[in-house]
Amino acid sequence: MKVISGGITKPQGFRAHGMWSGIKRSQKKDLSLVVSEVPATTASVYTQNSVVAAPITVCRRHGRNGRARAIIVNSGNANCFTGKQGYADAVRMAETCATALGIKATDVLVASTGIIGKPLPIDKITAAVVKLPPPKPEPDLHQIVKVARAVDDLAVMRGVFPAVAKLSADPTDIAAWQALAPLKAFDIDLSKFADFLAQPKFNTTYEELHCVGLDRDRMLLHGIVQIKLRSGYSGSLCQKGSREYIAFYLDFGSGWEFQGTTFVEVHDIDVPRGGLWYQAALPVNLDAHRQEYCKTGRARIRGILSWAVPPAPNQPNFVPHWGDREDCWIEVEHLPKGVIPGVFTPVLESIGNMSVAKIDGAGYANGASVGGTFTADDAPFGGRTLLKGNGFNIPAGPMEYRVMIQGPSDVSPRAWTVPFDADVTTFPSITPVSQTVNAVGDWFPWLAASPLVTVADNLLGALTGLENGLHNVYLEFRQPFGPVLATTPPKAFMVDNTAPTADIEITSGAGNCGKFGIGEVISGTYAMT
Repeated sequence: MKVISGGITKPQGFRAHGMWSGIKRSQKKDLSLVVSEVPATTASVYTQNSVVAAPITVCRRHGRNGRARAIIVNSGNANCFTGKQGYADAVRMAETCATALGIKATDVLVASTGIIGKPLPIDKITAAVVKLPPPKPEPDLHQIVKVARAVDDLAVMRGVFPAVAKLSADPTDIAAWQALAPLKAFDIDLSKFADFLAQPKFNTTYEELHCVGLDRDRMLLHGIVQIKLRSGYSGSLCQKGSREYIAFYLDFGSGWEFQGTTFVEVHDIDVPRGGLWYQAALPVNLDAHRQEYCKTGRARIRGILSWAVPPAPNQPNFVPHWGDREDCWIEVEHLPKGVIPGVFTPVLESIGNMSVAKIDGAGYANGASVGGTFTADDAPFGGRTLLKGNGFNIPAGPMEYRVMIQGPSDVSPRAWTVPFDADVTTFPSITPVSQTVNAVGDWFPWLAASPLVTVADNLLGALTGLENGLHNVYLEFRQPFGPVLATTPPKAFMVDNTAPTADIEITSGAGNCGKFGIGEVISGTYAMT
Protein backbone atom coordinates (compact mmCIF):
# COMPACT_ATOMS: atom_id res chain seq x y z
CA MET A 1 0.00 0.00 0.00
CA LYS A 2 1.27 3.47 -0.91
CA VAL A 3 0.22 6.35 1.32
CA ILE A 4 -0.16 9.71 -0.42
CA SER A 5 -0.97 13.15 0.94
CA GLY A 6 -3.30 15.77 -0.44
CA GLY A 7 -6.78 14.55 0.49
CA ILE A 8 -9.34 12.31 -1.12
CA THR A 9 -9.27 14.18 -4.44
CA LYS A 10 -5.50 13.80 -4.88
CA PRO A 11 -5.92 10.70 -7.11
CA GLN A 12 -6.96 11.72 -10.61
CA GLY A 13 -10.61 11.21 -11.44
CA PHE A 14 -12.14 11.96 -8.03
CA ARG A 15 -14.00 15.01 -6.79
CA ALA A 16 -15.66 15.75 -3.45
CA HIS A 17 -18.05 18.20 -1.85
CA GLY A 18 -19.14 18.93 1.71
CA MET A 19 -21.98 21.07 3.06
CA TRP A 20 -24.42 21.68 5.89
CA SER A 21 -27.80 20.06 5.22
CA GLY A 22 -29.50 21.03 8.48
CA ILE A 23 -29.06 17.80 10.43
CA LYS A 24 -26.74 19.46 12.97
CA ARG A 25 -28.06 22.50 14.78
CA SER A 26 -24.53 23.86 15.06
CA GLN A 27 -24.57 24.53 11.28
CA LYS A 28 -21.37 22.52 10.92
CA LYS A 29 -20.96 20.55 7.70
CA ASP A 30 -22.88 17.28 8.03
CA LEU A 31 -23.13 15.94 4.47
CA SER A 32 -20.33 14.92 2.12
CA LEU A 33 -20.14 13.38 -1.32
CA VAL A 34 -17.24 11.69 -3.12
CA VAL A 35 -17.61 10.97 -6.83
CA SER A 36 -15.49 8.96 -9.26
CA GLU A 37 -15.54 10.07 -12.89
CA VAL A 38 -15.55 6.43 -14.00
CA PRO A 39 -16.75 3.22 -12.31
CA ALA A 40 -14.29 2.59 -9.48
CA THR A 41 -13.32 -0.71 -7.93
CA THR A 42 -14.54 -1.00 -4.33
CA ALA A 43 -13.43 -3.02 -1.33
CA SER A 44 -15.77 -3.23 1.66
CA VAL A 45 -15.47 -4.55 5.20
CA TYR A 46 -18.71 -4.86 7.17
CA THR A 47 -19.55 -5.55 10.78
CA GLN A 48 -20.05 -9.20 11.82
CA ASN A 49 -22.92 -8.16 14.09
CA SER A 50 -26.30 -9.57 13.08
CA VAL A 51 -27.91 -6.20 13.84
CA VAL A 52 -26.88 -3.62 11.24
CA ALA A 53 -27.97 -0.11 10.28
CA ALA A 54 -29.92 0.55 7.09
CA PRO A 55 -26.94 2.01 5.16
CA ILE A 56 -25.04 -1.27 5.65
CA THR A 57 -27.88 -3.21 4.04
CA VAL A 58 -27.98 -0.82 1.08
CA CYS A 59 -24.20 -0.91 0.60
CA ARG A 60 -24.11 -4.72 0.68
CA ARG A 61 -26.66 -4.82 -2.12
CA HIS A 62 -25.23 -2.01 -4.22
CA GLY A 63 -21.66 -3.21 -3.78
CA ARG A 64 -22.13 -6.79 -4.93
CA ASN A 65 -20.42 -6.19 -8.27
CA GLY A 66 -17.41 -4.50 -6.66
CA ARG A 67 -18.02 -1.25 -8.54
CA ALA A 68 -19.31 2.20 -7.52
CA ARG A 69 -19.37 5.77 -8.78
CA ALA A 70 -20.19 7.71 -5.60
CA ILE A 71 -20.54 7.54 -1.85
CA ILE A 72 -22.71 9.94 0.13
CA VAL A 73 -22.15 10.27 3.87
CA ASN A 74 -24.05 12.16 6.56
CA SER A 75 -23.19 12.83 10.19
CA GLY A 76 -25.52 13.68 13.07
CA ASN A 77 -27.82 10.67 12.55
CA ALA A 78 -26.75 7.04 12.16
CA ASN A 79 -30.04 5.79 10.63
CA CYS A 80 -29.72 2.79 12.94
CA PHE A 81 -32.58 0.98 14.70
CA THR A 82 -34.96 2.80 12.36
CA GLY A 83 -36.72 -0.21 10.83
CA LYS A 84 -38.28 -0.32 7.37
CA GLN A 85 -38.49 3.45 7.20
CA GLY A 86 -34.75 3.67 7.80
CA TYR A 87 -34.06 1.33 4.89
CA ALA A 88 -36.42 3.29 2.63
CA ASP A 89 -34.63 6.51 3.62
CA ALA A 90 -31.22 5.03 2.83
CA VAL A 91 -32.45 3.90 -0.60
CA ARG A 92 -33.94 7.34 -1.24
CA MET A 93 -30.64 8.90 -0.24
CA ALA A 94 -28.86 6.86 -2.91
CA GLU A 95 -31.53 7.49 -5.54
CA THR A 96 -31.52 11.27 -5.01
CA CYS A 97 -27.75 11.34 -5.27
CA ALA A 98 -27.81 9.23 -8.44
CA THR A 99 -30.38 11.51 -10.06
CA ALA A 100 -28.29 14.60 -9.28
CA LEU A 101 -25.17 12.97 -10.77
CA GLY A 102 -26.83 11.28 -13.71
CA ILE A 103 -25.76 7.77 -12.72
CA LYS A 104 -27.48 4.56 -11.57
CA ALA A 105 -28.70 4.33 -7.97
CA THR A 106 -26.94 0.98 -7.60
CA ASP A 107 -23.65 2.78 -8.26
CA VAL A 108 -24.11 4.88 -5.12
CA LEU A 109 -23.01 3.78 -1.63
CA VAL A 110 -24.43 5.44 1.50
CA ALA A 111 -23.14 5.84 5.04
CA SER A 112 -24.52 7.52 8.15
CA THR A 113 -23.05 8.25 11.57
CA GLY A 114 -24.39 9.94 14.66
CA ILE A 115 -27.39 9.50 16.95
CA ILE A 116 -28.94 6.01 17.07
CA GLY A 117 -32.66 5.30 17.16
CA LYS A 118 -33.97 8.52 15.62
CA PRO A 119 -35.47 8.74 12.12
CA LEU A 120 -33.12 10.07 9.46
CA PRO A 121 -34.16 13.62 8.39
CA ILE A 122 -34.17 12.48 4.78
CA ASP A 123 -35.99 15.56 3.47
CA LYS A 124 -33.13 17.78 4.63
CA ILE A 125 -30.60 15.51 2.95
CA THR A 126 -32.41 15.31 -0.38
CA ALA A 127 -32.97 19.09 -0.40
CA ALA A 128 -29.24 19.60 0.10
CA VAL A 129 -28.22 17.07 -2.55
CA VAL A 130 -30.20 18.76 -5.32
CA LYS A 131 -28.38 22.02 -4.49
CA LEU A 132 -24.95 20.51 -5.06
CA PRO A 133 -23.03 22.39 -7.75
CA PRO A 134 -22.88 20.45 -11.01
CA PRO A 135 -19.45 19.00 -11.82
CA LYS A 136 -17.44 20.83 -14.43
CA PRO A 137 -17.47 18.89 -17.71
CA GLU A 138 -14.37 17.36 -19.21
CA PRO A 139 -12.81 19.42 -22.02
CA ASP A 140 -13.83 18.56 -25.58
CA LEU A 141 -10.76 16.83 -27.03
CA HIS A 142 -12.07 17.34 -30.56
CA GLN A 143 -12.16 21.10 -30.04
CA ILE A 144 -8.79 21.17 -28.27
CA VAL A 145 -7.06 19.31 -31.11
CA LYS A 146 -8.82 21.39 -33.74
CA VAL A 147 -7.55 24.63 -32.18
CA ALA A 148 -4.08 23.17 -31.54
CA ARG A 149 -3.58 22.02 -35.17
CA ALA A 150 -3.99 25.62 -36.25
CA VAL A 151 -0.95 26.49 -34.11
CA ASP A 152 1.72 23.79 -34.46
CA ASP A 153 2.56 20.16 -33.65
CA LEU A 154 3.71 21.12 -30.16
CA ALA A 155 0.26 22.50 -29.39
CA VAL A 156 -1.28 19.23 -30.59
CA MET A 157 0.99 17.26 -28.30
CA ARG A 158 0.05 19.59 -25.47
CA GLY A 159 -3.65 18.95 -26.03
CA VAL A 160 -3.42 15.17 -25.88
CA PHE A 161 -0.62 14.97 -23.31
CA PRO A 162 -2.78 14.45 -20.17
CA ALA A 163 -4.44 11.36 -21.64
CA VAL A 164 -1.15 10.06 -23.08
CA ALA A 165 0.60 10.50 -19.73
CA LYS A 166 -2.26 8.81 -17.90
CA LEU A 167 -2.15 5.86 -20.26
CA SER A 168 1.65 5.61 -19.94
CA ALA A 169 1.32 5.37 -16.18
CA ASP A 170 -1.36 2.69 -16.41
CA PRO A 171 -1.86 0.89 -19.78
CA THR A 172 -5.02 -0.73 -18.38
CA ASP A 173 -6.69 2.64 -17.74
CA ILE A 174 -9.96 2.44 -19.66
CA ALA A 175 -10.70 6.15 -19.28
CA ALA A 176 -7.36 7.08 -20.84
CA TRP A 177 -7.97 4.80 -23.82
CA GLN A 178 -11.41 6.33 -24.27
CA ALA A 179 -9.93 9.84 -24.17
CA LEU A 180 -7.43 9.00 -26.90
CA ALA A 181 -9.94 7.23 -29.16
CA PRO A 182 -10.98 10.45 -31.01
CA LEU A 183 -7.41 10.94 -32.19
CA LYS A 184 -7.99 8.45 -34.99
CA ALA A 185 -10.51 10.84 -36.51
CA PHE A 186 -7.82 13.52 -36.66
CA ASP A 187 -5.22 11.20 -38.15
CA ILE A 188 -2.72 12.01 -35.39
CA ASP A 189 0.32 9.76 -35.24
CA LEU A 190 1.55 9.73 -31.66
CA SER A 191 4.77 7.99 -32.71
CA LYS A 192 6.05 11.32 -34.07
CA PHE A 193 6.02 12.56 -30.48
CA ALA A 194 7.99 9.57 -29.19
CA ASP A 195 11.17 11.56 -28.53
CA PHE A 196 9.23 14.23 -26.68
CA LEU A 197 7.64 11.63 -24.42
CA ALA A 198 10.73 9.48 -23.89
CA GLN A 199 13.24 12.28 -23.35
CA PRO A 200 11.58 15.14 -21.51
CA LYS A 201 13.30 18.53 -21.43
CA PHE A 202 12.40 21.67 -19.55
CA ASN A 203 9.78 23.45 -21.64
CA THR A 204 8.54 26.89 -20.59
CA THR A 205 6.44 27.68 -23.65
CA TYR A 206 3.20 27.56 -21.65
CA GLU A 207 4.20 28.01 -17.99
CA GLU A 208 7.25 28.91 -15.96
CA LEU A 209 8.24 28.77 -12.29
CA HIS A 210 9.76 32.13 -11.37
CA CYS A 211 10.25 32.18 -7.61
CA VAL A 212 10.27 29.77 -4.69
CA GLY A 213 10.57 30.69 -1.02
CA LEU A 214 9.42 30.27 2.57
CA ASP A 215 6.73 32.19 4.43
CA ARG A 216 8.27 31.94 7.91
CA ASP A 217 5.24 33.24 9.82
CA ARG A 218 2.86 30.67 8.33
CA MET A 219 5.43 27.92 7.67
CA LEU A 220 4.52 27.64 3.99
CA LEU A 221 6.76 26.87 1.05
CA HIS A 222 5.50 28.77 -1.96
CA GLY A 223 6.13 29.02 -5.67
CA ILE A 224 5.08 31.64 -8.21
CA VAL A 225 3.87 30.29 -11.58
CA GLN A 226 3.50 32.37 -14.73
CA ILE A 227 0.86 31.26 -17.26
CA LYS A 228 1.96 32.57 -20.65
CA LEU A 229 -0.61 31.56 -23.28
CA ARG A 230 -4.36 31.77 -23.66
CA SER A 231 -4.88 28.07 -24.44
CA GLY A 232 -3.28 24.73 -23.78
CA TYR A 233 -4.62 24.16 -20.26
CA SER A 234 -7.40 21.62 -20.94
CA GLY A 235 -10.46 23.79 -20.95
CA SER A 236 -12.09 27.07 -19.99
CA LEU A 237 -13.25 28.21 -16.57
CA CYS A 238 -16.52 26.39 -17.19
CA GLN A 239 -14.61 23.16 -17.77
CA LYS A 240 -12.35 21.06 -15.61
CA GLY A 241 -9.08 22.69 -16.67
CA SER A 242 -5.77 21.30 -15.43
CA ARG A 243 -3.20 21.60 -12.67
CA GLU A 244 0.26 23.09 -12.36
CA TYR A 245 2.10 20.91 -9.85
CA ILE A 246 5.12 22.02 -7.80
CA ALA A 247 7.27 19.50 -5.94
CA PHE A 248 9.40 21.06 -3.19
CA TYR A 249 12.80 19.96 -1.89
CA LEU A 250 15.00 21.42 0.85
CA ASP A 251 18.72 20.88 1.43
CA PHE A 252 19.96 21.61 4.95
CA GLY A 253 23.50 20.55 4.14
CA SER A 254 23.24 16.81 3.59
CA GLY A 255 21.31 16.58 0.33
CA TRP A 256 17.84 17.24 -1.00
CA GLU A 257 14.89 16.16 1.16
CA PHE A 258 11.46 15.81 -0.45
CA GLN A 259 8.86 18.01 1.32
CA GLY A 260 5.75 17.27 -0.73
CA THR A 261 3.79 18.41 -3.76
CA THR A 262 1.17 21.11 -4.16
CA PHE A 263 -0.75 22.50 -7.12
CA VAL A 264 -2.82 25.34 -8.53
CA GLU A 265 -5.67 24.91 -11.01
CA VAL A 266 -5.43 26.72 -14.36
CA HIS A 267 -7.67 27.16 -17.40
CA ASP A 268 -7.73 28.56 -20.91
CA ILE A 269 -8.07 32.32 -20.34
CA ASP A 270 -7.33 35.44 -22.34
CA VAL A 271 -4.08 36.36 -20.63
CA PRO A 272 -2.86 39.96 -20.46
CA ARG A 273 0.59 41.01 -21.60
CA GLY A 274 3.09 39.42 -19.26
CA GLY A 275 0.79 36.49 -18.51
CA LEU A 276 -1.19 35.49 -15.45
CA TRP A 277 0.57 34.77 -12.17
CA TYR A 278 -0.43 32.22 -9.56
CA GLN A 279 0.94 31.23 -6.16
CA ALA A 280 0.89 27.66 -4.85
CA ALA A 281 1.78 26.88 -1.22
CA LEU A 282 2.74 23.79 0.78
CA PRO A 283 2.62 23.61 4.62
CA VAL A 284 5.83 22.30 6.22
CA ASN A 285 7.16 21.67 9.70
CA LEU A 286 10.80 22.74 9.91
CA ASP A 287 11.23 22.50 13.69
CA ALA A 288 13.78 19.72 13.34
CA HIS A 289 16.00 22.09 11.35
CA ARG A 290 15.56 25.27 13.38
CA GLN A 291 18.55 26.55 15.33
CA GLU A 292 18.45 27.65 18.94
CA TYR A 293 17.45 31.18 19.87
CA CYS A 294 19.40 33.93 18.05
CA LYS A 295 21.22 31.52 15.72
CA THR A 296 20.55 31.78 12.00
CA GLY A 297 19.62 28.73 9.95
CA ARG A 298 19.34 28.48 6.20
CA ALA A 299 18.62 25.96 3.51
CA ARG A 300 18.55 25.60 -0.26
CA ILE A 301 15.09 25.28 -1.73
CA ARG A 302 14.14 23.68 -5.04
CA GLY A 303 10.80 23.77 -6.78
CA ILE A 304 9.98 21.56 -9.77
CA LEU A 305 7.04 22.71 -11.89
CA SER A 306 5.17 20.11 -13.94
CA TRP A 307 1.94 20.62 -15.83
CA ALA A 308 -0.82 17.96 -15.72
CA VAL A 309 1.38 15.26 -14.17
CA PRO A 310 2.79 15.47 -10.60
CA PRO A 311 6.60 15.31 -10.47
CA ALA A 312 7.88 11.95 -9.30
CA PRO A 313 8.53 12.15 -5.52
CA ASN A 314 12.02 11.78 -4.06
CA GLN A 315 13.60 12.64 -7.41
CA PRO A 316 15.16 16.10 -6.99
CA ASN A 317 16.56 16.00 -10.53
CA PHE A 318 13.22 15.11 -12.12
CA VAL A 319 12.73 16.76 -15.54
CA PRO A 320 9.08 17.38 -16.51
CA HIS A 321 7.72 17.45 -20.05
CA TRP A 322 6.12 20.84 -19.38
CA GLY A 323 7.61 23.18 -16.79
CA ASP A 324 10.97 23.90 -15.24
CA ARG A 325 12.98 24.07 -12.01
CA GLU A 326 13.89 26.92 -9.67
CA ASP A 327 16.50 27.00 -6.87
CA CYS A 328 17.36 29.61 -4.24
CA TRP A 329 18.16 30.03 -0.53
CA ILE A 330 15.81 30.55 2.40
CA GLU A 331 16.33 31.52 6.02
CA VAL A 332 14.88 29.12 8.57
CA GLU A 333 13.71 31.08 11.60
CA HIS A 334 15.37 30.28 14.92
CA LEU A 335 13.49 28.68 17.80
CA PRO A 336 11.90 30.82 20.53
CA LYS A 337 13.93 31.56 23.61
CA GLY A 338 14.12 28.56 25.93
CA VAL A 339 13.25 25.94 23.28
CA ILE A 340 15.98 23.34 22.81
CA PRO A 341 16.57 22.02 19.26
CA GLY A 342 15.19 18.51 18.81
CA VAL A 343 13.24 18.52 22.08
CA PHE A 344 9.44 18.58 21.95
CA THR A 345 8.44 21.80 23.69
CA PRO A 346 4.84 23.05 23.90
CA VAL A 347 4.34 26.71 24.75
CA LEU A 348 1.35 28.48 26.30
CA GLU A 349 1.64 31.76 24.42
CA SER A 350 -1.23 33.87 25.72
CA ILE A 351 -4.14 34.00 28.16
CA GLY A 352 -7.07 36.25 27.32
CA ASN A 353 -5.09 37.70 24.38
CA MET A 354 -2.31 38.79 26.73
CA SER A 355 1.16 37.32 26.26
CA VAL A 356 2.05 35.24 29.32
CA ALA A 357 5.21 37.35 29.59
CA LYS A 358 2.98 40.36 30.33
CA ILE A 359 1.10 38.70 33.19
CA ASP A 360 2.82 39.35 36.53
CA GLY A 361 3.21 36.97 39.44
CA ALA A 362 0.00 38.22 41.03
CA GLY A 363 -1.93 37.31 37.87
CA TYR A 364 -2.55 40.84 36.51
CA ALA A 365 -1.93 41.88 32.90
CA ASN A 366 0.09 44.90 31.86
CA GLY A 367 0.96 46.28 28.44
CA ALA A 368 -0.33 45.86 24.91
CA SER A 369 -2.44 42.84 24.02
CA VAL A 370 -1.59 40.35 21.31
CA GLY A 371 -2.39 42.23 18.12
CA GLY A 372 -2.38 45.57 19.95
CA THR A 373 -6.17 45.90 20.17
CA PHE A 374 -6.06 47.09 23.79
CA THR A 375 -3.64 47.99 26.57
CA ALA A 376 -3.89 46.49 30.06
CA ASP A 377 -2.97 48.27 33.27
CA ASP A 378 -2.95 45.91 36.26
CA ALA A 379 -5.97 44.28 34.64
CA PRO A 380 -7.57 41.03 35.83
CA PHE A 381 -9.29 38.54 33.55
CA GLY A 382 -12.96 37.64 33.22
CA GLY A 383 -15.74 36.51 30.93
CA ARG A 384 -14.50 34.27 28.10
CA THR A 385 -10.74 33.82 28.46
CA LEU A 386 -8.97 32.30 25.46
CA LEU A 387 -5.92 30.05 25.74
CA LYS A 388 -3.52 30.08 22.78
CA GLY A 389 -0.32 28.16 22.28
CA ASN A 390 2.09 26.44 19.97
CA GLY A 391 4.50 23.53 19.90
CA PHE A 392 8.00 22.91 18.58
CA ASN A 393 9.67 19.67 17.48
CA ILE A 394 6.26 17.99 17.56
CA PRO A 395 6.43 14.18 17.32
CA ALA A 396 4.99 12.59 14.20
CA GLY A 397 1.43 11.32 14.34
CA PRO A 398 -1.72 12.48 16.13
CA MET A 399 -1.37 14.39 19.38
CA GLU A 400 -3.75 15.48 22.11
CA TYR A 401 -3.60 17.83 25.09
CA ARG A 402 -5.28 18.39 28.43
CA VAL A 403 -6.05 21.80 29.95
CA MET A 404 -5.40 21.69 33.70
CA ILE A 405 -6.74 24.51 35.87
CA GLN A 406 -6.88 25.18 39.60
CA GLY A 407 -9.08 27.91 41.05
CA PRO A 408 -9.33 29.31 44.59
CA SER A 409 -11.74 26.59 45.73
CA ASP A 410 -10.01 23.69 43.97
CA VAL A 411 -8.00 21.36 46.19
CA SER A 412 -5.94 20.23 43.19
CA PRO A 413 -5.76 20.95 39.45
CA ARG A 414 -8.70 19.67 37.40
CA ALA A 415 -9.18 19.03 33.69
CA TRP A 416 -11.10 21.66 31.74
CA THR A 417 -13.20 19.89 29.08
CA VAL A 418 -15.68 22.51 27.82
CA PRO A 419 -15.87 22.40 23.98
CA PHE A 420 -14.87 25.45 21.97
CA ASP A 421 -15.13 26.60 18.35
CA ALA A 422 -12.04 27.17 16.24
CA ASP A 423 -11.46 28.24 12.63
CA VAL A 424 -9.56 25.36 11.01
CA THR A 425 -7.89 25.33 7.59
CA THR A 426 -6.82 21.99 6.13
CA PHE A 427 -4.43 21.89 3.16
CA PRO A 428 -4.90 22.14 0.22
CA SER A 429 -7.92 24.33 1.07
CA ILE A 430 -7.23 27.97 1.93
CA THR A 431 -10.69 28.53 3.41
CA PRO A 432 -11.06 28.24 7.21
CA VAL A 433 -13.99 26.18 8.48
CA SER A 434 -15.51 26.71 11.92
CA GLN A 435 -15.18 23.48 13.88
CA THR A 436 -16.26 22.52 17.38
CA VAL A 437 -13.36 20.93 19.25
CA ASN A 438 -14.58 18.37 21.78
CA ALA A 439 -12.62 16.63 24.51
CA VAL A 440 -12.60 12.83 24.61
CA GLY A 441 -12.31 12.01 28.26
CA ASP A 442 -10.12 14.84 29.51
CA TRP A 443 -8.17 15.26 26.27
CA PHE A 444 -8.67 17.58 23.29
CA PRO A 445 -7.32 16.57 19.85
CA TRP A 446 -4.39 18.82 18.94
CA LEU A 447 -5.43 19.61 15.39
CA ALA A 448 -2.46 21.87 14.67
CA ALA A 449 -0.01 19.03 15.38
CA SER A 450 -0.48 18.08 11.73
CA PRO A 451 1.58 20.22 9.32
CA LEU A 452 -1.42 20.17 6.98
CA VAL A 453 -3.74 21.84 9.50
CA THR A 454 -3.77 25.45 10.67
CA VAL A 455 -5.89 26.61 13.62
CA ALA A 456 -6.55 30.35 13.63
CA ASP A 457 -4.51 32.17 16.30
CA ASN A 458 -3.28 28.80 17.68
CA LEU A 459 -6.43 28.57 19.80
CA LEU A 460 -6.34 25.75 22.37
CA GLY A 461 -9.33 26.45 24.60
CA ALA A 462 -11.83 28.94 26.02
CA LEU A 463 -12.34 29.34 29.78
CA THR A 464 -15.75 30.58 30.90
CA GLY A 465 -17.64 30.91 34.17
CA LEU A 466 -14.55 30.93 36.39
CA GLU A 467 -14.90 32.04 40.01
CA ASN A 468 -13.22 35.21 41.18
CA GLY A 469 -9.71 34.86 42.49
CA LEU A 470 -6.27 33.60 41.47
CA HIS A 471 -6.15 30.67 39.04
CA ASN A 472 -3.29 28.55 37.72
CA VAL A 473 -3.34 26.88 34.32
CA TYR A 474 -1.01 24.55 32.46
CA LEU A 475 -1.22 22.15 29.50
CA GLU A 476 -0.23 18.49 29.20
CA PHE A 477 0.53 16.85 25.86
CA ARG A 478 0.65 13.22 24.77
CA GLN A 479 0.06 10.88 21.87
CA PRO A 480 -3.36 9.16 22.10
CA PHE A 481 -3.52 6.90 25.16
CA GLY A 482 0.20 7.31 25.75
CA PRO A 483 2.11 8.86 28.65
CA VAL A 484 2.41 12.61 29.07
CA LEU A 485 5.31 13.77 26.89
CA ALA A 486 5.54 17.42 27.91
CA THR A 487 3.90 19.99 30.16
CA THR A 488 3.86 23.78 29.98
CA PRO A 489 4.93 25.69 33.12
CA PRO A 490 1.95 26.69 35.32
CA LYS A 491 0.83 30.27 34.83
CA ALA A 492 -1.18 32.30 37.34
CA PHE A 493 -3.88 34.74 36.29
CA MET A 494 -6.38 36.71 38.35
CA VAL A 495 -10.10 36.44 37.60
CA ASP A 496 -12.49 39.22 38.55
CA ASN A 497 -15.93 39.01 37.00
CA THR A 498 -17.30 41.93 39.03
CA ALA A 499 -18.98 44.35 36.65
CA PRO A 500 -17.43 47.83 36.78
CA THR A 501 -19.38 50.79 38.14
CA ALA A 502 -19.37 53.81 35.86
CA ASP A 503 -19.98 57.41 36.96
CA ILE A 504 -20.53 60.30 34.53
CA GLU A 505 -20.83 63.90 35.67
CA ILE A 506 -21.71 66.81 33.35
CA THR A 507 -19.92 69.90 34.57
CA SER A 508 -20.89 72.41 31.91
CA GLY A 509 -24.11 74.35 31.58
CA ALA A 510 -26.81 73.36 34.05
CA GLY A 511 -25.13 70.04 34.87
CA ASN A 512 -26.55 66.55 34.72
CA CYS A 513 -30.19 67.60 34.40
CA GLY A 514 -29.67 70.62 32.20
CA LYS A 515 -30.83 71.22 28.64
CA PHE A 516 -28.36 71.79 25.82
CA GLY A 517 -28.81 73.16 22.37
CA ILE A 518 -27.83 71.53 19.07
CA GLY A 519 -24.09 71.94 18.48
CA GLU A 520 -23.36 73.02 22.07
CA VAL A 521 -20.23 71.49 23.59
CA ILE A 522 -20.87 69.37 26.70
CA SER A 523 -18.04 68.95 29.20
CA GLY A 524 -17.77 66.54 32.10
CA THR A 525 -15.91 63.78 33.87
CA TYR A 526 -15.99 59.99 33.58
CA ALA A 527 -14.88 57.47 36.18
CA MET A 528 -15.03 53.70 36.43
CA THR A 529 -14.39 51.62 39.55
